[in-house]
Amino acid sequence: MDPSTAGAVKPAQTHQFEFTGSGGEYFRIWIVNLLLTLITFGIYGAWAKVRRLRYFYGNTVLAGSSFEYHGEPKKILKGRLIAGALILPYYLFQNTHPLWALPFLVAFIIALPFIVVKSRRFQMRMTSWRNIRFNFLGSYGQAIRIYIGLTALITVTLGILFPYVQFAKQRFIIGETRFGSSKFEFNARPGRYYAAYFAALGWFVVSLIAWIVLLALLVVVIALAAGVSADALQNPRVLLSNPSAMSVAVVAGIIAYASFVAAFLVPAAVASARITNEAFNHTSVEGHQLQSSLLAKQLVGIYLTNLLGVVFTLGLFSPWAKVRLLRYQLEHTTLTVHGNLDEFVATESANVSATGEELGDFLDVDFGL
Repeated sequence: MDPSTAGAVKPAQTHQFEFTGSGGEYFRIWIVNLLLTLITFGIYGAWAKVRRLRYFYGNTVLAGSSFEYHGEPKKILKGRLIAGALILPYYLFQNTHPLWALPFLVAFIIALPFIVVKSRRFQMRMTSWRNIRFNFLGSYGQAIRIYIGLTALITVTLGILFPYVQFAKQRFIIGETRFGSSKFEFNARPGRYYAAYFAALGWFVVSLIAWIVLLALLVVVIALAAGVSADALQNPRVLLSNPSAMSVAVVAGIIAYASFVAAFLVPAAVASARITNEAFNHTSVEGHQLQSSLLAKQLVGIYLTNLLGVVFTLGLFSPWAKVRLLRYQLEHTTLTVHGNLDEFVATESANVSATGEELGDFLDVDFGL
């Protein structure tokens, strides 16, 4: 061995996540799932979810290897029946007998931490990469503090605590996740979450002002088409007696509604991009660093075109919309490996075999959360 190379540190390698599926392929799965779920009054939904997740996991590739989903439809169905038994009576009674609905709502809120932990644990245990399972070791006590304690304080603090609660949830969900025997490290800071939400709030204000200005211009256009003042438009008879103005009003109404929806896509994209980047860029496992580089302006374009596609195809574009968004997210997500990824995987495989990980918890169910 050359002494000059002894003990040399291997350079970091960056592996990009990939999605190898297509909207057309997923459409065939989606349409069959939809029809069978409707025919079976929702029972097939558990099997539909397994088919969907196996497709998406199997087409998500990292360093040449795809992920795998091992979930069982019967366990998913069992979880949905349990969750339905808690929440369905609330929806049935809330309009007819509100007082009868209250106990079911309270029961669901109390059960929520349990549902979160069990769902996340099931999801992780049913996920593998290179034959190594993920796991989730979060406790019910932690979930109670976040999903009941901190969440209740959002209202008390008039929403000021909302960004911190979102940070706490991600710290819990990511920080208690395992890959084999290795723990995910989450070292983000809550201040960046506040910055992300304040930026989204700023864009919301700007978008709302722009929408109000557009609305005022549309009113002026309608008034000109009707040959009356803007104030006169408050009387519906003015429009009904003027067919051309009525036509302009209908088109203007469609534009106003569409622009209103589009205005909210901007702050949503800003919040999503910033928070996702913040979470991923501060997540690592055994020193191997995840990275995300989503851009809000690109997300807005995807959100908007996906929305238009879904609306104008009466929902049939949904599979392509989901694939487009997922592909963009994965194309901007990488794993920077410090050392040899194969050695890391081999070590994890040996550690898992040595500990004999137990996956037989009879309460491992997916509540569909």
